[in-house]
Amino acid sequence: PVTFENEFESSYNVDDLFIGKVISNEFLVICDQWSVLCKVDDERVTIIMPEEAIVEKDDDIFIVCGSKHKIVEVESLENVNKMQNNEYNLNYIQCINENIISVKTVERGAGLTLACGSGSYASALKMKKMKKISDKLIVRNVGGEIEIDLKKKSLSGPANLIFECTWNVTA
Repeated sequence: PVTFENEFESSYNVDDLFIGKVISNEFLVICDQWSVLCKVDDERVTIIMPEEAIVEKDDDIFIVCGSKHKIVEVESLENVNKMQNNEYNLNYIQCINENIISVKTVERGAGLTLACGSGSYASALKMKKMKKISDKLIVRNVGGEIEIDLKKKSLSGPANLIFECTWNVTA
């Protein structure tokens, strides 16, 4: 079982929680291969990444969340290749300084996205492995900034509603 120990109110074991059960402002999101602990405070969301979600292969770092992330460092994000593929999400990274990186994510099947938490986290891990950033940093995405703390294995950013709809399903 995956266990989370962090700055949240308690430590949780995945086997002890129900899918979607809300514990005050903390809740568990269960994905195909792993789960993340989330906390919502004043329009901000913090996510704790379990150790089991991080996979390194052939100098690439992937976050196992149903999608792989390939990380490519570039000098500038202005003219990045936005070519899609069916194998993985593609994260282009520009290192601004040891505390800030900029990321553009092209998601498999969707194209350029406003932001991608797992892609931002994977990008930070790759840059840390290359000794270009500190443990605490800001990741700038098209849609806003995410704060990442690699020692705490956490990412935090604003929670903004960008779309709302009603979906009617007929039999």
